[in-house]
Amino acid sequence: MKKKMQLFQLESMDGLDRTILYELDRNSRQPFAAIARRVGASKETVARRIDGLTRRGLIGRFSIFSDVSQMGFSYFKMYIRLNFAGAEKEKQIVDFLCKQALVSWVVACDGKYDLVVNVVANSVGKFEVLTASLRERFGSVIQTMDVTTVTRILRFDRAYLTGAERSIRPQRQQNRIPALDSRDAACLALLSLDSRASLGDLGRRVKISPEAVRKRIRSLVENGAIEKFSVELNYPSFNYQYFKMMLKFQNLTEEKKKRFRAYCAHHPNVLYWVEGIGVSDVDVDLEVRDPKQFHEIILDMKKKFGGIIKDYEILIVTQEFKYDLFSPLKKLVET
Repeated sequence: MKKKMQLFQLESMDGLDRTILYELDRNSRQPFAAIARRVGASKETVARRIDGLTRRGLIGRFSIFSDVSQMGFSYFKMYIRLNFAGAEKEKQIVDFLCKQALVSWVVACDGKYDLVVNVVANSVGKFEVLTASLRERFGSVIQTMDVTTVTRILRFDRAYLTGAERSIRPQRQQNRIPALDSRDAACLALLSLDSRASLGDLGRRVKISPEAVRKRIRSLVENGAIEKFSVELNYPSFNYQYFKMMLKFQNLTEEKKKRFRAYCAHHPNVLYWVEGIGVSDVDVDLEVRDPKQFHEIILDMKKKFGGIIKDYEILIVTQEFKYDLFSPLKKLVET
């Protein structure tokens, strides 16, 4: 039975809990002792607090982040608007998408689009097969299906948890990540489900020694296949909302783009910067306290970057149905 999620106000949360959450988001694989040193508490207190945060539903899972668009795979985002098909037909579409091996993310939205779907494929042809199958089954209820091919993704720490100034890591050059073998992909898939898993547990499941796992993880970090050990938070559990801004630019130079990207990188509520070719030039994803705070962020963006923002759409993510980036990748490597 699924546990009922408790609701909390982030502002009313204990400062130690918020700092621990931030440390986990910064590096979820660091040991309890390392977190304890950074937050000024005992190792036992940190372990107990993390267990409590998990049981209360604030922590979804310990995970990893990688920019799969740099791994030699094609990464697509589909933005789907539905006709007034009714709840049952919408559920059928969502169920179909969630069962597709190459689909990594499915969310419902308020705004111009009803669904956002991420797809990882090793060829455009595989993606076209998926979209053709989707249209064949549900074409009568799909009003619009727009697509962006993702070319770059940046993921930032959740600085809003503590109010601390965000520490910006040097951005990795956009070099292709070396090809993964099946054991690399298996390690990524397992770490995406639990980035705190022990070397022994990972080794048993991948069928290699703990020392071999340690070396593989180090190599995956060094070559950029793992950019970040992170944590997936159930942001609705502390009454935050997930907004997505789909931006189209004008009069854009590389220098102006860098300044806007730096602005987003330093903003405590911006979580993702997603560049692409298609319906939007950049998606900026944010976790915010309420629509009022989001509106204030938009006003500030317009004031500072209005000359390059030609148009934008706003989506509010209302429900997440699937998030599993690395199982599709593992399947692609093994086929």
